Amino acid sequence: MYSNPFDQIDHRLKSIEEVLTELNKKTSENRPVNYTVKETAEILKVSEQSIRSYINRGLLPAARIGRHYVIDKEVIDNLDSVKSLRYQRTK
Repeated sequence: MYSNPFDQIDHRLKSIEEVLTELNKKTSENRPVNYTVKETAEILKVSEQSIRSYINRGLLPAARIGRHYVIDKEVIDNLDSVKSLRYQRTK
């Protein structure tokens, strides 16, 4: 079929690459989008310390992965404004 063994290797690698690309597309569609504290601060135009403070006070839900927090994109999209976080009373 192939006169050169490198042609066969090249063909196999291309088919593996196609399969991996297809798998990556399928998994990336179902993956939720999360932001780090730094990315969230940039999006909301506040400091990173403010974001950490909102998380610690329970005003901004976040998941902890190791030593880092991640915030779901939907949470950020559903915020009315940052001012609503800033002036909420804690009990």
